[in-house]
Amino acid sequence: MLAPDIVLQLSQARSLNDAAQVWVDHPQELADYLFVISSPGPTNFRWAASINLEGGGFLRSLFAHNQLHFISHSILSGMVNEGEIQVPVDYSIGFDINAAQYLRRVVEGKRNDTILRFKQSLQALAKPRFNWEVFPYLQERAEAVIEGRDLDDIWAVIHASEQFAACDLSHFIETGELVCLASEDEVVAKTSALLSNWHRFLIDGEMEKIRQSHLMLNVLLLKIALLYRAKPSPRDAGRNMAEFIHFMCGSVGVTLPWMMWAAAKLFEEGGKNEPLRKLNEKAGLLVENCRNIAWDFMHYFYRRQQAHFMGQEGSFLLPYTLTFDRGLAALFSGFGQRSCLLHGDDAMGQFFAENDPHKDILNKYNGCSALVAAFDQHFTLAAHLERKRRIAINPRVNRLPLYQELERQCQNL
Repeated sequence: MLAPDIVLQLSQARSLNDAAQVWVDHPQELADYLFVISSPGPTNFRWAASINLEGGGFLRSLFAHNQLHFISHSILSGMVNEGEIQVPVDYSIGFDINAAQYLRRVVEGKRNDTILRFKQSLQALAKPRFNWEVFPYLQERAEAVIEGRDLDDIWAVIHASEQFAACDLSHFIETGELVCLASEDEVVAKTSALLSNWHRFLIDGEMEKIRQSHLMLNVLLLKIALLYRAKPSPRDAGRNMAEFIHFMCGSVGVTLPWMMWAAAKLFEEGGKNEPLRKLNEKAGLLVENCRNIAWDFMHYFYRRQQAHFMGQEGSFLLPYTLTFDRGLAALFSGFGQRSCLLHGDDAMGQFFAENDPHKDILNKYNGCSALVAAFDQHFTLAAHLERKRRIAINPRVNRLPLYQELERQCQNL
């Protein structure tokens, strides 16, 4: 485990030179690590980090900036000896449940203005290949798969995805017409295998992980909504943030910077805040809206898990998300990651955001004594170690009673 001061230095690095200096200063401690940092400038990959596509689609990278740079012992050594090292980068494009339905309608030949705009976005992304990733959609429909609900609809979406993956992309780009190069038997076989493997994966433990992650995010969103509805004035934003931090770090036992960022924006901007705008709608829809927004945060969290090297000396996987949901696009844009630290074969690295919500929130509300006290209580090394100790003792925290109480409060609004 890296010493906290080294992690802090890497979290503050804003350029390749900054990060390389940390490596030079701590060669032994960083021997098995790799650092990925994004920086402003022309993209050195296929797409920029953030694109608003013709047709109304939003393509968002996990990273905040266009250029990606990689640092490790072997890379630095190669740069000294050869002047430049090329790191292979691959990509995948995940899509949410709305985009999935649009894709199905495109493949089925449906025509309306929305479908035509979606097709325009696909044509812009299809050259020379399209690494379409269905996992975010399957994750959102996991409960239905386990319970045997909506299976015809889920089958149709995955079948459409496999058909699109097998189409003649050059012809599609030029004409907008889909010509599948695989037989129907091949498409059906791939659809069946994918859904069968996914069902097995869910039964083997993934379903419970999805439920618990979604429940945790749902609890946090319900609390944010209740705080905002009780005190909607921007003048109360500092006090609302203090109470939310106590709840998140104490009652729920987690620290999620992107959730702090989203909460602060809602407390400051109200209905103008795109990621959480639906929390400002009718009270009767609050529980349902929180549940749906929790999936947006699940997609964001999942994409972080995908940023890693694939296999021995494989390519670095750069995750993108395609959505037509302004809230989800705003979430990715507002909390883009500047860098991440990877260790060995760990599936998920440690990420450092371009925007530091802790610093930004404290600077904005430094006159709020309650907020300062909340930070002093929960954002110290001792508090972090205590949370880790609690998780180690009880890794399966039951948050269902918290959810039920918050849901009851929402129903009484």
